[in-house]
Amino acid sequence: TAGGLVGTDISFSLQLRDSFENFVTSNTDAFTFSVMLTQIDLPGTVTSLGNGVYGVSYSCTVSDEYSLAILSSDFELSVTHEITLLPASKDASKFTGVGISVGDAGSLVQFVIQTRDAYSNAITS
Repeated sequence: TAGGLVGTDISFSLQLRDSFENFVTSNTDAFTFSVMLTQIDLPGTVTSLGNGVYGVSYSCTVSDEYSLAILSSDFELSVTHEITLLPASKDASKFTGVGISVGDAGSLVQFVIQTRDAYSNAITS
């Protein structure tokens, strides 16, 4: 999982394997899983798709680099991936900048404007 854009549903599937790397296809609905991102509390969901396959879905509104952890206390599972969540599209109504406090008529004055997405993440490109 490489990541995605903030504010979108990001999803992928997991196929369970046993300690010999064989696919687990028996009923595994009794297992519970959790999805976590470091630095923030992440509301993620894990859904059994049957035959040992699980669908994982999460959404986040803060762009950053994270460790995505998929854990199970019922099944010996602890998987971590490094991911990057990128800012969403520019939002013309969201920007920050340093205003001009003084200036002389006829002279050039510099100022900086930082564009942001709908979740106030800085757009850097």
